[in-house]
Amino acid sequence: MNSNANERELTGIILSTRPVDFPEDGHSVCFTRDALEGVAAQINERQIPLNREHLRFVPPLGHVTSAQVEEAEDGEFELHVKGTYVTQTVEERDLDLSLSSDGLLNAADVQLQINVEFTPRNFDPDVATEIADHLGDKARQNERWAELPPLEFALVVPMLWGAVRFAGAFFDALGQAAGQSLASKVASWCRRSRQPERVPVIAIYFEMPNGRFVSGYSISSGRDAESAVSQLLQHAECLAEIAGFLSQSQILPGMRDAAFFLQDGEWQLGWWNDDRNVYETSWFRGNRPDLSQFLDGPE
Repeated sequence: MNSNANERELTGIILSTRPVDFPEDGHSVCFTRDALEGVAAQINERQIPLNREHLRFVPPLGHVTSAQVEEAEDGEFELHVKGTYVTQTVEERDLDLSLSSDGLLNAADVQLQINVEFTPRNFDPDVATEIADHLGDKARQNERWAELPPLEFALVVPMLWGAVRFAGAFFDALGQAAGQSLASKVASWCRRSRQPERVPVIAIYFEMPNGRFVSGYSISSGRDAESAVSQLLQHAECLAEIAGFLSQSQILPGMRDAAFFLQDGEWQLGWWNDDRNVYETSWFRGNRPDLSQFLDGPE
């Protein structure tokens, strides 16, 4: 990526139809022009965050806002992107987002559409196929082009509600949609991942219709993926209510993304961002995760 320091602009080529070699497992990947066009369409439809080391729980460096496919002099095709870097990181006060039931309607019936997102490159082909087959139409494969991306499993939930109280309805619907065995299955898959000593990232992403996200992360102090998934499922209803509230309020003005972290059974707001700045809470600054435990390390 190239940057213009005066205008916060970033430009660069992020993909091409030329082969890409991955020394870690000795194979090559080659994108087609149609694949590049598909990525460009996704970026142009919804701006994509520029993350450090593919870690979405870390505040973004900026956003990729537009993309187009161009033919290079050698006859190959390249995906050119433009975007903006974050102007500054601002220390934000810790906000009280506890909700009062006054004036909120109970959601009597909740229909959830859930996808479970994972990155096949973290697994040998037979394990990746097992995961996709088990999840069926809920599987969402996220190709992150690093030698070994962070080991992450995420529930992706389109938001179809506003400021409501679920009174247990969301928890019941989530259990039915995600499957009661999800926690033990994820733990088993993590143990059979490449470099299983890494700490897994367990997340839930509430996807708003306008492309904004409220994200929640359950990160165990060790490598207990089953406990992290179970805790996330147990407390997801509270975060779903917070997400509904944020979708209709201006308590975080111009919010593009907001990241929450599960600590001792409560959701803590870590950071949020708008089109120009990232706002970090004092809680996040005092509990910033050590990124090395999530990343590819020496065998």
